[in-house]
Amino acid sequence: RRQDALWWSAFVPFTLFAGFYKVPDVEVFFLPSFALFAVAIGVAVDVLTAALTRLEARRWLLGALCLAAVLPPMTEAARDFDRMDRSDRWGVFEAGADWLNSIPQGEDSSVVGILGEITLMRYFQELYGLRPDVRLMAADRDEARLQAVEAELTAGRAVYLTRPLPPLPLRYRLWAAGSLIRVWPESPPESPPSHPLGLEVLEGLRLEGYDVEVLPAPPRWGGFGVWMPHPPASPPRVRVTLHWRAEEKISREVKFSVRLYTASGQMAAQRDKIPVHFAYPVSRWMPGEPVLDAYDFRVPAGEYRLVVIAYDPATGAELGRAESPQPVQIPGD
Repeated sequence: RRQDALWWSAFVPFTLFAGFYKVPDVEVFFLPSFALFAVAIGVAVDVLTAALTRLEARRWLLGALCLAAVLPPMTEAARDFDRMDRSDRWGVFEAGADWLNSIPQGEDSSVVGILGEITLMRYFQELYGLRPDVRLMAADRDEARLQAVEAELTAGRAVYLTRPLPPLPLRYRLWAAGSLIRVWPESPPESPPSHPLGLEVLEGLRLEGYDVEVLPAPPRWGGFGVWMPHPPASPPRVRVTLHWRAEEKISREVKFSVRLYTASGQMAAQRDKIPVHFAYPVSRWMPGEPVLDAYDFRVPAGEYRLVVIAYDPATGAELGRAESPQPVQIPGD
């Protein structure tokens, strides 16, 4: 009875929590319930096996009972193995390391995000020793994140966000710092692009240039004090950072489609976003203000043609475009 009570005291709270927790990936929170239910199945098979043994049942009946318990999950696993296999899905792992690696060295920095995102970054700080100098602040509600941002800016720290925060474009200037959002309390500094362009995408909006880099794969912990290399991504992650400048106030909303084309004219990759990870609409940009906006792709090493298209997010109508006159070089390892 004590074991029964222990099982129910664990199964019921886990299941109720997952049932009422409104998140897109709720199946993750049902994992403890699934594990406990599997234990219950095992106990039931053990009880039935003992009962059949006392009844001197034939061995084939015991075997049939065990097969009936094992065959359904094994059949499902065999059928859906490719869909359920997550051994090569490193997206969340890479995101946590990339958030910390997106922050420049040598500055007093803080990252503000929801609890799950901050916990992911703490994992890298504590297990890997990655950027222990960065302050991590968890706040799930928009109001609490806004208060944390204002407090850190008042303290003179460089502040980064993991996700958009609606009030910020009305109060501060924003940049895409890698996969994070950098909050500037005043006009940000000039940041010349490594590949200048100076192309007008639409009236009053210039694409000053771009930067391109291949993002390194983070290492992973192999156990027993051994560091193992992270499995190489195929193809690697490539980040293209666009340098924008609004020459005048732009009243309309604009969405960008950033594309890479091969030498044969085939589109190799495409990303569509509101600027600065959906956090900083063009209508909020101040005249003369430099804005950095980052886009990540997975493409093999080689030469590509960079095309940036501005379009109306409501209708999809193209408003203007710019193409790099020189091919974008994606270096190899």
